[in-house]
Amino acid sequence: MASTMPVPVVEKKNMPVVVVVTAFTENIRDYSVHSTLLKRIWCEQHDYRLVVHRGLSSLFPLRNETKGRKNPAPWEKVIAMQQHVRNSDENTWIVWMDADAIPLLSKPKHVASEGDPIRDAIQKYANDDSSVVALFTPDTNLLGAPDWREANYAGVPPEYLINTGVFIVRGGRAGDALLNAVWEEAGGGEEGEARLAERFDIHADLKRQARRDPALRERLPDSFFTTTGWPWEQGAFWQVLTTRSALASATRTLPSSALNRIGVDVPPSCFDDNLERPTGGEGMAAPIDDQDDACSTSILHMAGWTASQRINRATWELAHGTTLQVDGNTPAWQLEGMFATSEANKIPCMHPICLTSSSSSSSSAAAAV
Repeated sequence: MASTMPVPVVEKKNMPVVVVVTAFTENIRDYSVHSTLLKRIWCEQHDYRLVVHRGLSSLFPLRNETKGRKNPAPWEKVIAMQQHVRNSDENTWIVWMDADAIPLLSKPKHVASEGDPIRDAIQKYANDDSSVVALFTPDTNLLGAPDWREANYAGVPPEYLINTGVFIVRGGRAGDALLNAVWEEAGGGEEGEARLAERFDIHADLKRQARRDPALRERLPDSFFTTTGWPWEQGAFWQVLTTRSALASATRTLPSSALNRIGVDVPPSCFDDNLERPTGGEGMAAPIDDQDDACSTSILHMAGWTASQRINRATWELAHGTTLQVDGNTPAWQLEGMFATSEANKIPCMHPICLTSSSSSSSSAAAAV
């Protein structure tokens, strides 16, 4: 139903262009299709362009050609972002969203119904400063974890202990330089990954001690020795922000988890509908000032959730934010078909060759699929 309220005239000439990039591989397809459809609806609502990569390793050339090694999925994130950042101008901002990060169509109390979460963040933290090239959110789970606190966050200043499940990079050369620096920290190679794993393994000293002390070794579970630090792209971002001051000064860390609430769900008291939502993330550390952050959350990052928990929550959001009749048992292939024929939800095509939103046909973003 059309609104009877007067619609304010918004000057769009200088509004930043927003391109949301996400990806998933077939092994996580069951929940990724659900979360991707939520992203499509959300992008349509806010006039963001959406690009979806499927089967990342088949889309990009090997970066470690001498060993003939495929890039691990986390490094493909960096490559995908580079592709879009370097082919965009400085008024375009590229947003990465992990497959398990979902926009909440059922908004908490403190999220304005007409709010534009990505552009609002860009305009607040980078609008008048052309030197700002990236916006991050803190890894609230690690900041709240006792062992990470005791280890002084592995020497990473708290403002640089960011989470890369959702982050934003300005298009153009400066943004590309940041991503190149991240790639250079390891480049998807085994040696670099091992170096990052050691650098950010807060239990590395204890492991070395246990290998010299059989009695201590017996007291520690086997799993203690199979977990490492952060050999993937997130550790590389930490290293760049910690050691390269010029690049770090060109980034901003948002003070709340509004764009990337990690693990711990939004409390039921944040919603007016009093409906019980499927949840997960048991054992994840809650953000500091949880209630304030939770009730302004736009994106829930379901890190630490099981696949079934992710499916159930994404399905709940679809069922309450669209006209589709879906539940947690709706298979991914059927859900794709429902959206492919649903005029009400503006999903013209869910085939891999056309997994871009209808507003992205004439930009650099369209090259992704």
